[in-house]
This record gives sequence, C-alpha cells and structure tokens, in this order.
Amino acid sequence: MVQAQELAAWRDPDPRSKPSYKPENLRLLEEAGRLWVVEGDTEVAPGVRVRVTGGHTRGHQAVYVQDQEQTVVFTGDFLLMPAFLKINWVSALDLFPLESMERKAAFLEEAARERQLIWFYHETEHRLGHWTQEGFLPA
Repeated sequence: MVQAQELAAWRDPDPRSKPSYKPENLRLLEEAGRLWVVEGDTEVAPGVRVRVTGGHTRGHQAVYVQDQEQTVVFTGDFLLMPAFLKINWVSALDLFPLESMERKAAFLEEAARERQLIWFYHETEHRLGHWTQEGFLPA
C-alpha cells in the first residue's frame, strides 16, 4: 500500500531519493497485482488506517492498528527511534525537515492524549513505547 504521492516519487525520484526507490521492486509489485495506491488518510481494513505524515518524503505514511483497548502506530521513517522524539531532531534523510518538525509536534500531542503505542522500526532496544508529557516510556 502506497500513497499516490509516494508512488509518483518512486516513478520519478529526485537524485537524493533515487537509491531508495528501486524500479525492480515497483515492477514486481505491479506484475503481481500487489500495488495498492491510496490518497490521503484512509481506513484500509477494520481497525487499520494509514495517515500521511509527510516530512521524510511527501507521501510518507504511518500505519495505525486499533482494537478496543489500544492503538499501535507504525511510524516507519517518520520517527526512526526514540531519540527523534525531540521536535527539532530530524533525520538527515528527511527531505522536508521543517514539515517533519511540524507534523511530529502534532503527532506527539495526539499520541500522548490517546496513549498510543509507538513502534519504532529502526530501533534495536526499545521498539515500542508511549509518549507522555514527561517523555518516552518504553513498553
């Protein structure tokens, strides 16, 4: 599943992003009929939705999985690891760092208010945790 904006970047990447967007991977997904393109924040299955985060790339998205008790957010490259929970700490790979900072502030406010469980894809020690007004609490 990919945002239309991300797919456009994949088809015609800028020089900085080109090494990340492998044409052969896109071709395999298309040939297998496994490419699902969405536009914007979308519920993709009961309890599963994607939301555009931007910042890292224009079409970067986070995946939210929710049941009656908990929401887990897979942040992908939007929040690499707990160190990047600081608003002004952005990855050198973020194409739109000011947008990352703005969206991160809104995301963290919601994550604390809703007590969402954040899953850090690139983390090795504390992959899951909650953001609170006091800071990060590993799960």
